[in-house]
Amino acid sequence: MKSLNLFFSTIILISTCNQVSAADLVNLEDFPGWFQDAMVREIKVRKKSKLKLKKFNINEKVKGKFKLIGSSDGYWSYHVNIGTKTPIECYVFTKYDGAANSLHSIVQSDLASIAERNKKTLTSKFNYAVGTGIIGNTPYLAMDTLYSLGEGESKVSSFLKGLSAETNESLQICTHDEIGYRNAFFTVFKSFIKAFIKNEESSEYFESVFQMTLNGMPIGYGREKYSVDEDGDIAIKTESSMLVPVDATSFSRSDAVSSSWSRKDGSLINSAKYTVENGALSSSYTIQMQGGKWQVEGELQGKPIKTELAHTEPLISEYGSYLKTKDLIKSESMSSEFYMWVAEADPTSTIEVKLSKVSGKSEKDLIFNMGPLIMSLETQSSGVLKQGSIEQGSVTIDIVSRYVKGEPVLK
Repeated sequence: MKSLNLFFSTIILISTCNQVSAADLVNLEDFPGWFQDAMVREIKVRKKSKLKLKKFNINEKVKGKFKLIGSSDGYWSYHVNIGTKTPIECYVFTKYDGAANSLHSIVQSDLASIAERNKKTLTSKFNYAVGTGIIGNTPYLAMDTLYSLGEGESKVSSFLKGLSAETNESLQICTHDEIGYRNAFFTVFKSFIKAFIKNEESSEYFESVFQMTLNGMPIGYGREKYSVDEDGDIAIKTESSMLVPVDATSFSRSDAVSSSWSRKDGSLINSAKYTVENGALSSSYTIQMQGGKWQVEGELQGKPIKTELAHTEPLISEYGSYLKTKDLIKSESMSSEFYMWVAEADPTSTIEVKLSKVSGKSEKDLIFNMGPLIMSLETQSSGVLKQGSIEQGSVTIDIVSRYVKGEPVLK
């Protein structure tokens, strides 16, 4: 997942209705007739109930009959009756690892609970589907698992669906342990997420969400938000979440978060970022200028890092990369070079970035060279991504914009 995190960090520098993209990892026609019939079962969710959560100022009607079954500090758990044999289960967290890692953790916990409840051993599980999508301005991840309990004549099989989305102050996860009813499940999840979105306060002047696919398979999303702080500086928050199938039974999970501050001239003030991979903190760094030198502190794979960068000149921030991109698009120049700090590439040094126009094409068709990464991008005149691809060795990640609000460069 190292390379994928580097992909994300690079993309977010210049990237950017309900959009849905999902990929079934197995062929339904390979299953017995009874399973195929059960998988296409659906039900219309007509009943609604009141969802009240004072902490998030939520008092909304949502689809399904929600019943609070447990809560503690920063945690709420609901059963949602939609008329199927088993209820949907929905969770709210204020402390979490991220949309990918937390969804995977909940699914594994649910599988263990299902086995215990049925007094049978979990004998097999398979990745059935993975997907990404967007509800309003909020991206989500989907993860479906086919599993079996017991052996021989007592063996039973079922299907656990999972969805997760991070809103401004919390993470929401829903699961449903029943074959079929995929549309009904999503309908409830969508209504649940909308209740949180409706009551969010937004100070961002620019926001974008993009989807990432690997060989046509949706593996995750990236999101960035720009706002102006009380000192007139640009506050930048970027996030990514990825679920990548490793084999038939497991996923690699990654969640990355970065908070940076930039001056309006595009120079970096400071930055803090961390990555959680496969349930554990993989890296955590901060960078700031002290005593005329860039100071980096943090940890990688549990080992501390504390160093001064050899580069002592100003560094370009994510906001600055938009300035550079927009300036290049408007100019007659064919390329632009600048230095950035990309911790995922190497936290102890800087990278010289070269941004070039594609000869013979639109001035908004760009190539972004960043060490081992080569990105081919189609952008808007503002520099915001429309679509593109990133290559590193034999791996190609395709990216496409799913949501954009505003423009990144202040006028």
